[in-house]
Amino acid sequence: MYSCINKRITILFYVIFRYHFFNAKTVFLNKRSLTYIFYPILLSVWLFLGCTNKKNTAVTRTYHNITAKFNTLFNGTESYKKGVKKLEAGVKDDYSELLPVFPIAGEAVSASSEMDKAIKKSTKVIAFHSITAKPELKRGVIKEKDKEFYNKKEFNKWIDDCYLLIGKCHYQKKDYDLAIQTFRYILSNYPKEDVIPETRMWLVRSLTITDEIKEAAEIMSSIQTDKLSRRLRAYCYAVNADLLIHQKQFDDAIPKLELAVKETRTKSLRIRYTFILAQLYQKVGKFNTSFDKYGKVLDMNPPYEITFNAMINRASVFESGDQNEQDIVGQLKKMLTDKRNKEYLDQLYFALGGIYLKQDNKQEALADYLKSAHCSVSNTKQKAKSYITLADIYYNDRNYIPAASFYDTAFVLIDKTYPGYATISMKAKSLGKLVKCMNTVSFEDSVQRLAKLSAAERLTIIDGIIDKLKKDEEEKKQQDQERMLELQNSATSGTTSGTDAGGKWYFYNPASKGSGQPDFTLKWGNRPLEDNWRRSNKNISDVSDVDTESSDDSDEPDGSTNPKNPKAPKKKADNKTRAFYLKNIPLTDSALAVSNKRIRQSLYTAGNIYKNNLQEYNLAVSLFEDIIRRYPDDPMSIQMYYELYKLYDLLNNKEMRETCKNTLLTKYPESPYAKVLSDPNYIKQME
Repeated sequence: MYSCINKRITILFYVIFRYHFFNAKTVFLNKRSLTYIFYPILLSVWLFLGCTNKKNTAVTRTYHNITAKFNTLFNGTESYKKGVKKLEAGVKDDYSELLPVFPIAGEAVSASSEMDKAIKKSTKVIAFHSITAKPELKRGVIKEKDKEFYNKKEFNKWIDDCYLLIGKCHYQKKDYDLAIQTFRYILSNYPKEDVIPETRMWLVRSLTITDEIKEAAEIMSSIQTDKLSRRLRAYCYAVNADLLIHQKQFDDAIPKLELAVKETRTKSLRIRYTFILAQLYQKVGKFNTSFDKYGKVLDMNPPYEITFNAMINRASVFESGDQNEQDIVGQLKKMLTDKRNKEYLDQLYFALGGIYLKQDNKQEALADYLKSAHCSVSNTKQKAKSYITLADIYYNDRNYIPAASFYDTAFVLIDKTYPGYATISMKAKSLGKLVKCMNTVSFEDSVQRLAKLSAAERLTIIDGIIDKLKKDEEEKKQQDQERMLELQNSATSGTTSGTDAGGKWYFYNPASKGSGQPDFTLKWGNRPLEDNWRRSNKNISDVSDVDTESSDDSDEPDGSTNPKNPKAPKKKADNKTRAFYLKNIPLTDSALAVSNKRIRQSLYTAGNIYKNNLQEYNLAVSLFEDIIRRYPDDPMSIQMYYELYKLYDLLNNKEMRETCKNTLLTKYPESPYAKVLSDPNYIKQME
């Protein structure tokens, strides 16, 4: 109260000072001077009477309304705007995914101080300028309008605006529960104020982001857009579109966002909404319309990042055979030479690969997708996308061996939040196991062929393998030396082959580090920076636990445990010795039996993967038949006939199904499989 009076005294003395300073030469008793005398007096009376908020008069209402709006609330609003600009500066949009209608900043901490200041200012208005005291009723007949005014809970018309600002600040700070509580408080306590429509929109946004979709939809339907200002209409359509997109109702969201583009006057918002419209049309399969919308984005002369992504996305939606096809390819190839796009080469090659794939030029497409993967330095998501696309192409062509390799590489680069993670994980694991089984069969077949040769022929082949290994090792060593020489030269000359090193040592050179990062990620994955990062089991830290390489004259060339000292660590076998290869060749009957068992088990496992995981029934049939062909007298062949019987049933091949059934019934009548086929109740009886 005292601070309030002190402010008014200061203003009063200021007015009197202005009068004496500027009007000292005027006649004291003229009409004009009387105005200057009585004006300060009247003003001072108004100041003292308007100071309190315990009385509800025209004077107190006027004073508190003016002070609330043009002082505290104004400063709070400016602080809020400053905080929003900070948040917008921290937004990093992912243009490969559907953009959110309202940009989402990563961290709200950057604008926390501005939002807290705005909340403090708004709270101050509520504390010092709220008028809840009832005014005096007029004598005589009371009009309905006066009754309605008298029954109001709040007589300062800016208090509800302060609550709205507080709710918006909580929303921007990501305190969604507090924001929802604040918005609901406004709706329940100020139901007839002008801020109600905007409050409902902010409440819908808050409920949408917290997945309370049902309530958000109900509130959204209660907003009458025809009674809103143009600014609020544009905002309302955007909020509605955001709600529908959150529910994956893309067809319904499109007309709402079209209206938002039409109503909004802010260029940056029109660009963003148009880009999202292009993405929505792309999602619903209207590629021609999507192509046109991306073109409209380019016509608005947006920032380069949006321009680049609009061109990339437009290249992905054009219809094959379109007259613009060559122009688009030419534009993308021209962009490859632009220095501004050095960091975006992976996206450009990916877009070109998509065009070639639509043209059925699969070889060019595969080449560009590989270039895209190799060009990705820091964009791990794009790198994974390129490898997954390559894997999908080979997978759809039933070329599962290279598909397994690409799925496995991509799986290292993604986490559980990546779209389709479960499917990619399943394919990577299944195909990885399939490749392992087929490699086992190939290896065992090769060593069995070596076992059938004479000793001299075997050693000749093994020596050839060892010579090739040594030659490859020497070539690699030479390449490493040349690379180190280049790095040493770059430290003095300031250049590195193919990149600008800036005269820095390798580990201080971003370009050199960037070129090595993809290879590291492919080999090791996304490893945290910590001690023993190479180990899957961090408990193993002693040097003695690590395998050591054996020398050529080792007593244990096969890497087995030393029988004289069982607790001694295993020694890693040298792959440039004859013993390394001879140990795997099945030269005895028992070793040959073990090798055949591995082949049978690998073929059976691979067949089950084809059957159960990939639904490739014909490929499963070929592997099960291969087991019967290789090992006709093995008990496992009986099971293979039954598996083939079920597979031919799935393939609707009645003739081969009956052949397998007859074989089981005639050749193996005592087997459980024959009994199952001859007696449908056999399993129940066994149970």
